[in-house]
Amino acid sequence: MTAELEVVRVWDLDLREVSGICERPAGHGRPRQLLAVGDQSHHVLVGDLPVANPARFERRDLQPLVAGAGLRTPESSQWEGIDVDATGRVFVLREVPGTVLVFDQALEILLHVFPLTVEDDPAELEAWEADQNALGEGVLLLRNGHLFVVKEDKPRQLLEFGLLGARAEGLREDLPIAHAGEFPTPEASRATFRLLTAWDLGGAAAERIGDLSDVTVGPDGRIYVLSDESRCIARLQPTLDPEDRLIDVDRMWGLPERLHQPEGLVITADWEVLVAVDHDEPRQNLFLLRGLDA
Repeated sequence: MTAELEVVRVWDLDLREVSGICERPAGHGRPRQLLAVGDQSHHVLVGDLPVANPARFERRDLQPLVAGAGLRTPESSQWEGIDVDATGRVFVLREVPGTVLVFDQALEILLHVFPLTVEDDPAELEAWEADQNALGEGVLLLRNGHLFVVKEDKPRQLLEFGLLGARAEGLREDLPIAHAGEFPTPEASRATFRLLTAWDLGGAAAERIGDLSDVTVGPDGRIYVLSDESRCIARLQPTLDPEDRLIDVDRMWGLPERLHQPEGLVITADWEVLVAVDHDEPRQNLFLLRGLDA
């Protein structure tokens, strides 16, 4: 690794086992915000950016909305990733069963339910059924209406999902919405997104990245992934061709040893890095780091 990031500040985020964070842009009368989910509850925390006092973050319990849609709501939500678009809508990735839940910007309505299926690919189906604790860990919204999901392990993969009839387009710098566009949701409230293609880690990435725990877009439009096991942030190669089967990284940064089980990643417009860690107790679980640049 070429550099190690430096801890600037640590906060207590009132959420157990944080599993995903994202930045929501200002709009519709709201300031720029940080959103956080944990995999042990159906709560979303919402607070202003830059972070000043996480104790003032608003907590929204979305379990009634999920249950009202006829979905099971076990004690463990299995919520592992979160992203937003320019409308302020909130997209939450549930690991098991693989699903993306779409809430309105006020977190008062469950707008869409998008089940994810890999049944068209027998090899991928076998991998998903082999270990349900190593599935979707992060999600990005693409302008073409596709979903980009990182699979934690066994194998470590990046997956492209789309609606029936869609074709894989891979990944280019202009495709991630990165908060600046509207995700083109289908008219139906429920629509299945099917696996279009998958990329395994290859090259240096396969040797140095032990798992994948989140994904985000940097100010440069590039895709960055977070690894819990290897405690690092890595920048993916600029483009992914749908015909390729391997993906590499072109730069990596180490995380300080005090960050145990990093699970959530945000990179702000001025290159500040926010990393959330998965703790049993809601304390010292949100870190502000510096030292990452293009």
